[in-house]
Amino acid sequence: MDRFPHHLNQDTHLCHVYLDTSQNPIIGTNQSKDMFWFRVETDYNNTKPENIGEPHGKRSLQCQMQTILSVVGKLRGCIRQIESLNPVVLQKRIL
Repeated sequence: MDRFPHHLNQDTHLCHVYLDTSQNPIIGTNQSKDMFWFRVETDYNNTKPENIGEPHGKRSLQCQMQTILSVVGKLRGCIRQIESLNPVVLQKRIL
């Protein structure tokens, strides 16, 4: 159980780097897949906090991001199902 915060820190840092790299207007969105992941790997390892530990390779980061995106997709699907059950009640609760 004490490894969970460590993984949470890694995942949070990876998400920040992934979003920064994919949304960087200077680099652009038309970069190749290899160049994108090279930048993610470089930025991840160069900016990682000390508590994250060893550097991670491109393949490791790709696999972890795939896992994160899969879980986020499932969460979004659950939210859509809940919203479609009774959108009027949900809107009243939000307001």
